[in-house]
Amino acid sequence: MQLVETELQTSKKRLVDEIADLKATHASDMQKLVDARTAKEGALQTERDEAVRKLEIATKRHQDELQSARGQADVALASLWQVDTTLASKFPSHSIDFF
Repeated sequence: MQLVETELQTSKKRLVDEIADLKATHASDMQKLVDARTAKEGALQTERDEAVRKLEIATKRHQDELQSARGQADVALASLWQVDTTLASKFPSHSIDFF
């Protein structure tokens, strides 16, 4: 009986040690996963921030180009209006028919 009890105590100690080792390994693996997740989230955030920055630059450039085009269209329209006014004053009673 003493021999069986000794074997059981030995088996119990071995199993307790294995469980402790497994818990330590599990905790280490979990920490690696958490660290990898944190690193990946940081990389994705950096990538997103860079993409947003590029889009903001492109949006600003397009807005500037649009404003410039509107200004050019306003100048062209004013010039056409001035030509129309000049022609109307030179030919007040005649209509100009180009067709």
